Amino acid sequence: MEVKQTTAGQTLGILGIVFGIIALIISIIPCLSIIAIVPGVVAIILSAVALDQARRGNGARGLGYAALTISILATVVATLYTLLWGGVATYVGNKIKDNIKTEYIDDSTNNIEVTVGDNKDSLIMKLEILEEGNDDSTKSKTKRTYIKIRGVEKKHVGETK
Repeated sequence: MEVKQTTAGQTLGILGIVFGIIALIISIIPCLSIIAIVPGVVAIILSAVALDQARRGNGARGLGYAALTISILATVVATLYTLLWGGVATYVGNKIKDNIKTEYIDDSTNNIEVTVGDNKDSLIMKLEILEEGNDDSTKSKTKRTYIKIRGVEKKHVGETK
């Protein structure tokens, strides 16, 4: 006696593979990989339900296994890319933060001499006069922000080549 196979689980298997492919494509796009986690998880759930329906209804399970494999792969790739880009953003942000210095001074003169390390560093200085502050510690003071730029020769005021 031959057992007849049904189409149980095929529709959810197709949906699972479509969502898995969408998640895989989105997951390799920088900065969008976090979005790919959502369709990846949806695809995993659809694929698992498709496999269960195929098992219960004596349907073909190949499409469910393919959908589950692609879905898991897409979700893992999306998670790894999200962690990678998050780490890169944190590293770059910390490097930028290390090169910025802000100080509050009482006088409003612009004559200042700052040493930043070796002679191949340069400074960009931004001055802001704080007319009104929230408290007495910053009221009527000058805020100076220094941004260190690497690889630019520093030239002192009055110096000629």
